[in-house]
Amino acid sequence: ICDDPLDKGDDGLLIYDIDHIHPLARGGANWPSNLMPAHPTCNGMKQAKTLQEAREIAQERKKA
Repeated sequence: ICDDPLDKGDDGLLIYDIDHIHPLARGGANWPSNLMPAHPTCNGMKQAKTLQEAREIAQERKKA
């Protein structure tokens, strides 16, 4: 969502949530083609927003 690399935990494994690119609340599906990894904080911010809406918010937060 924010285009930053995913973080790694102390064990070296990536820390991420699975995000629905097209939100389930807006008719999206649970198909692999609609899923992508995202930072947990970015995914929490996104909620039922579209990917474009969430990216605009993430870009504004980076500027602040």
